[in-house]
Amino acid sequence: MYLDLNFFSCLTYVIIAIFFISVFAVTVQKWIRNEFISMEFPLAVSASSVCIFTLVVSDVVRFGNVSGYILSDIGFAAMPMFVLLVSDGGKVLLRNASVAILSISFVYVAFHVVFPPSSYAALDKGGLLTVVAIFISILVIAEGIRGRIADMRTLINHSSLYSGIEDMVNLVYLLILLMCQVTGAIVGSGTDVVCRILTVQCLVLMLGLYACVYWRLLTGRVFLLFKSKDTELREVMRACTADLLNAAPKEDICYKIVFDRLVEYFDKEKPFLDGNLNIADVSRTLLTNKAYLSRAINKYTGRNFCQYVNYYRIKHSVQLFSTDPNLKIADLASRSGFHSLVTFGMAFRLYMNVSPGEWCRKNREIMLKKP
Repeated sequence: MYLDLNFFSCLTYVIIAIFFISVFAVTVQKWIRNEFISMEFPLAVSASSVCIFTLVVSDVVRFGNVSGYILSDIGFAAMPMFVLLVSDGGKVLLRNASVAILSISFVYVAFHVVFPPSSYAALDKGGLLTVVAIFISILVIAEGIRGRIADMRTLINHSSLYSGIEDMVNLVYLLILLMCQVTGAIVGSGTDVVCRILTVQCLVLMLGLYACVYWRLLTGRVFLLFKSKDTELREVMRACTADLLNAAPKEDICYKIVFDRLVEYFDKEKPFLDGNLNIADVSRTLLTNKAYLSRAINKYTGRNFCQYVNYYRIKHSVQLFSTDPNLKIADLASRSGFHSLVTFGMAFRLYMNVSPGEWCRKNREIMLKKP
C-alpha cells in the first residue's frame, strides 16, 4: 500500500520511533549488564514499546498522516510505566496491566486489518483509548489506596514525609499524561494549524514525561529538575529518622522492652535478609502484635517498619561491599534482602544521600588503593 505522508507526519513518526527504540536499547543494555535483579522494570518498558509500535504502525497503515490520536496511542502505551511507578513495584498489578494493555492494542490492530475504514468511521479511536487509559489509571490508584489501608504497617509506611511527597508527584505526572490524552482525543483527526500546534506541544510533553518516569524508576529521585530540593528532602528525612544510637527512649517502658528485643533479634538473627519479611512475622516472633511493634519502632527511631528494615539492609550491603569491593550492585541488593533494584536504589539514597553506583565507585577506588 502506498502511503502519502507529509513531511510533518514523517518527522513525527521518526522522532517517536527513535525515542522508544533508544529507551528500549538502554533497558536491554542494562539488563545484559545484570543491573536488574527482577523483571518488573524491563517488563514495563517492553510492554510500552511493543504497544506503542503496534498502535503507531496500525495508525500509519490505516490513517496515514499524524493526527491527535497519536497522543492517545502514546498515553495508552505508557500505562505500564505509570503502573510500575504508582504501584511501587507490585508484580501482580504490573503483569495484569501489561497483559491487558497489550491485548487491547492487538485487538485494535486486528480490528483495523479485518474491517475496512468505512465500517468504523464513527468510532472515535483516540477517545476510546483515552477512556480505557483513564479507567486503568483509576484502577491503579484504587489498588494503591487499598494496599495502603490493608494493614497498619502499610498505612504507617505511606504516612511518612518522603512517601507522601512522592505520591503527590506521581499523581501530577499521571494527571499530565491523561490531560495530553484528552487533548489528543479532542483534536482528533484535525489537520489545521491549531491542531498541529496542540499535537506537537502535547507530544513533546508526553515524551518528556515518559523520560522523567523512566529516569525516576532508575534513580529513585523525586525531583529530577530540582536536585537541591531532592537533597533537602532527604536531609529532612534523615533528621526526622535519627540513628538508633542517638534515639532517645520515651515514656512507656513496655515499648522499650519490645524495642530492645527487636534490636537483639535483628542483630543476632538478621531476619531482614529475607526479602519476604513482614511485620506480622516479626511480631509473632517477639510475642507481640503488629500495632504495638509499629508504635515501638516509631517511638524509638522515628521510622516505620519498612524504613527500619531497609536501614538494616543498607547497613548490611555496606558491610558486604567492605569485604568484597568487586561485588556488583545487583549482588549487593539481592544479598541484602531487596527484591527490586529500584527499591534498593531509593533506600540507599535515603540513608547514604548518594546513588549506590556512585558510592560503590568512589569507595571501590579508595579500597583498591589501600595496601
